[in-house]
Amino acid sequence: MSKIDWSKAPESATGAMVAQFESGRIMPGYVEFIPAGRNVREIYSEGPEEWVYVERPWRGGGIPPVGTVVEIQRGGWTIREESAEFIGAEVTVCAVFQTARGVDMIAVDGGADLGCEVFRAEMARPVPTPEEKAEAERVAGLNEMIRHMKDHPGGTHGVSHMQQLMIHEDVARDLWAAGYRKQVAP
Repeated sequence: MSKIDWSKAPESATGAMVAQFESGRIMPGYVEFIPAGRNVREIYSEGPEEWVYVERPWRGGGIPPVGTVVEIQRGGWTIREESAEFIGAEVTVCAVFQTARGVDMIAVDGGADLGCEVFRAEMARPVPTPEEKAEAERVAGLNEMIRHMKDHPGGTHGVSHMQQLMIHEDVARDLWAAGYRKQVAP
């Protein structure tokens, strides 16, 4: 099945009804977003197509549903040393619960490499899209280039500190756009 464009869904939509065709493709006009509280079975009990309900993916905030793939972030919390390898990893939520003090928790499965671990639910975030990952890499690379240029002894003389920062940022953006990247030694 092709992907549903959830950016077109209203905030209240908890899922979508999709007409399932033999080809498995979603055709334009055959996706209807379902707001919370609407009884799906009554609406789509008849019709030429087979309608399939697709739950809206978790978008962060609150407790992620069981089965959701999330990324764990530290978020300022102290964690056990053994749990550090989970930070930034994509893991699957396999259980949700509350502690006796009412703290929302998630148990996650990191596969054969990481195993299982328990974290506060607020440490989970949706897995960044490829576009978000590329933008984060670009920003980190630009910041590293700017830091190296500011530390360079040559500097730009006779300009204010703010002007110097703006010059460094412009040069870094131009270099990044031209394909210059830090080379990692083998």
